[in-house]
Amino acid sequence: KYENVIEHILDFKPDVLGISAVVSTAYSYTKQLSLDIKAKSPNTLVVVGGNLAASADVLLRCTGTDLCVIGEGEKVFLDICNRAETTKIPFDYSDIPGLSFLDANKKLVNTGFVKALDKSEVYDYDYEDIEKSSDINLVIMDGFDDDGAHPWFKQDPRTYEVHRRDKKVTLIPGAKGCVARCTFCHRWDKGIRYIPVDQIMARIELVMERYNVGFIAMGDENFGTDSRWLDEFCEKISKYDVLWHVGGMRVNKITSEKIAMMKEAGCCSIIYGMESGSPDMLQIMEKKTTVEQNRTAMSWTVGAGLNTIVQLVLGMPGETSKTIRETTDFCKYAMTLHKSQNPNCLSINYAQALPGTPLYEYARHKNLIGRDLESEEQYLLVVSDKDAAEITHNLTNTPDIIWNLWRTYIHLETLHAYVKKFGIDHYRQVLIHDANYFKQPRPVSGYFNN
Repeated sequence: KYENVIEHILDFKPDVLGISAVVSTAYSYTKQLSLDIKAKSPNTLVVVGGNLAASADVLLRCTGTDLCVIGEGEKVFLDICNRAETTKIPFDYSDIPGLSFLDANKKLVNTGFVKALDKSEVYDYDYEDIEKSSDINLVIMDGFDDDGAHPWFKQDPRTYEVHRRDKKVTLIPGAKGCVARCTFCHRWDKGIRYIPVDQIMARIELVMERYNVGFIAMGDENFGTDSRWLDEFCEKISKYDVLWHVGGMRVNKITSEKIAMMKEAGCCSIIYGMESGSPDMLQIMEKKTTVEQNRTAMSWTVGAGLNTIVQLVLGMPGETSKTIRETTDFCKYAMTLHKSQNPNCLSINYAQALPGTPLYEYARHKNLIGRDLESEEQYLLVVSDKDAAEITHNLTNTPDIIWNLWRTYIHLETLHAYVKKFGIDHYRQVLIHDANYFKQPRPVSGYFNN
């Protein structure tokens, strides 16, 4: 609860408070938190990092934020903490690269960018720190609960082997960054850094021994783009007898042979950022992939018996009913490749124009976002606390009444194609299986609209 958050922070009487706001939809919470801390502890230096810092001017003028970290904050934040032992005046931090703040005349100062971390330092965290400061069960989760196996692994028969019944699940990143620069993507990293495979294996050994982990989610947005890295990873993870899930992979960097190799090494599930089934929309997004590559990746993955879903981003500029029909045709193909698939496993999200992206500048051009400070903050407040499934701003030239129905149209057409191919009786069994998931109490939100 929010009041417990405030109490927890104030109990520490912090000299410096770091707020990591990885997405701009955290603006409203960040504003309230920073102002409330400042009101009760005015001498605390409030530092905001993460991608929300793209809106540094708004943060510094409209919230309780003193400093914004622009880019990677690990070493910058250490420099801030060291400096805070002698001064809390923002201008006294002007020699530290990677910061934005307001000077004495309320002018925005940017101290430039900090050198990126070496690949061996990325995500080099200590589990003891997590145990001391948080609930380790948020990081190390049960592989099985009353409703069965964890969703990432439930489709693979190997999950149910007797020696895995008490195993835990955790997420381990294998890389940071991406090889592409999609026009909607809220990321600042330049290029991609793959963590050395031996370093990842050492972490896998640690969590296996310390926490009885037997299932791992590879938390990359761009897993295995480096083919030699992927070969080494699969070779070395094979000896641990763990099952693993890939949270993000590119369709143009996979082959049927690679998928077979990954499965042999324990991979159960691969998720791709496909985003659209329209060639025009893929170009507008600058995905640097094709619809045919999307179709082939789905065919290979389902054919290998691995779990996967379709992830979409609707409503980019240029989206029309025609491009939606093309995406629908793709979904109907992808989700009816095999009867073992669940046609409800469509992740259908609408594009959000987030600061620091080309899409945000387009929204400015369309006057969906005003040019003054007050208007920009108002936009950030509107998109605050929204997940990607929620609809906020129409970035297309299509009337709202049609634009709002696109997700439902894709979903119903895909369900109809599935029933037509595999029969209503089989689909009923899929729904009954789904019902176990929805038995769990869930917050009232737009996330389960479909």
